[in-house]
Amino acid sequence: MKMDKVSFEKLFSRIDNGFVGNESVAYDYQRKYVRYYLGKKPVLDVACGQGSFLRAASELGIDILGLDLEEDFVNSCTAKGFNARKENVFEFLDQQTNKEVFEGIFNAHLIEHLDSRRAIELLVLFYESLKKGGIVTIITPNFAAQHVHENVFWLSSSHVRPYPLMWLGNAFAQIGFDILDGGLDADVGDTFIVGMKPN
Repeated sequence: MKMDKVSFEKLFSRIDNGFVGNESVAYDYQRKYVRYYLGKKPVLDVACGQGSFLRAASELGIDILGLDLEEDFVNSCTAKGFNARKENVFEFLDQQTNKEVFEGIFNAHLIEHLDSRRAIELLVLFYESLKKGGIVTIITPNFAAQHVHENVFWLSSSHVRPYPLMWLGNAFAQIGFDILDGGLDADVGDTFIVGMKPN
């Protein structure tokens, strides 16, 4: 292949993100999750994307930091006035200075890009990075829905596998989270789970 690595990565990113939803649509359904983070600080938005949850949280005065690997997303967020950084979440949360620091972690549409071992590692890092009483939310496609498993899930070139609610609930329990809420997000057909690190 004659294409250089940088050009190829940019091409892959454009194809992979070609079906990313409208930011205002994401904002409309993600803002209902802000209620779990009222009074929490600081809060971390992992894979913050276009900044939908950053916007919703910031509107209510929540101290929130967004992380994303996509530089275009980070630049878009900072241009809107949000606190966002280009970071590898695994490296960021594995730093000792980020252990038991956050009172909340929000994560929409990252876990399905990871294999099972990496997904469990991510959840363990979330647990280790939360203070006692800290809240974590995971949102991921509902693979049980016909239009998801037949079409939508595969529009992302980097989706690896689905994570059903039963899997997420078991992983949360095994890691030590108390499960506060979970189920089907009727607004968009996603699966969600909310957990708390026990006091």
